[in-house]
Amino acid sequence: MGPGALGGRLSNDQFELYLSIVGEDRAARLEAVLDGRTRDLALVFESIHDTHNISAVLRTADAFGIQSVHIVDPHGDFEPSRKITQGCHKWLDLAVHPDPPTAVEALRSTGHRLLAATLEGDPAPLPEVNLQGRVALVFGNERDGLTPEMVAACDSTFIVPMRGFSQSLNLSVAAAVTLQHARAARAWPPLPPEEREQLRRHWYKLSAKQTERIEWASTSTT
Repeated sequence: MGPGALGGRLSNDQFELYLSIVGEDRAARLEAVLDGRTRDLALVFESIHDTHNISAVLRTADAFGIQSVHIVDPHGDFEPSRKITQGCHKWLDLAVHPDPPTAVEALRSTGHRLLAATLEGDPAPLPEVNLQGRVALVFGNERDGLTPEMVAACDSTFIVPMRGFSQSLNLSVAAAVTLQHARAARAWPPLPPEEREQLRRHWYKLSAKQTERIEWASTSTT
């Protein structure tokens, strides 16, 4: 479930109740991370077989302020490794899709251009890629890469330039290098106020270990 389903804004009373549980230091940290979050830059992963790798990538996404991560999983059994993510996946919007067309449609609906990381065809070197507007970076699994169907659905392709004998990088490394470049290349818009508030509400709920008691207290006093 994405944070948008929670709706509403935190009232002053609700905020004080959450704050009493979360604490001022933790609340300050939540607000600072919220300030750095964006949905204009998103990540997409197709048929990733290694749970450890995708879990490591989720940590990378969180570290770079990426909020939206889309995963194409035909089997529908994707589950991140909590040991690897260190719990950071709970702060992300994870969307799991059964096939490439469904994922592409979801990203098109939010105005994202899709850029595929692939060795096939004539990919542009990463520094030459157009990163204007809303962008989704698409990665495949390390054994087979992206399917032709997914590559064909993307707007363009790119490659991380390398100077050694290796032609490819570990998935988590490739994603980290690409995100570092993308974040440095331009200023990505923060979350719009309403989306930020919805996510803020969601995160404060996650941070409060006594959510049910807080919700009961806030409704019983209204």
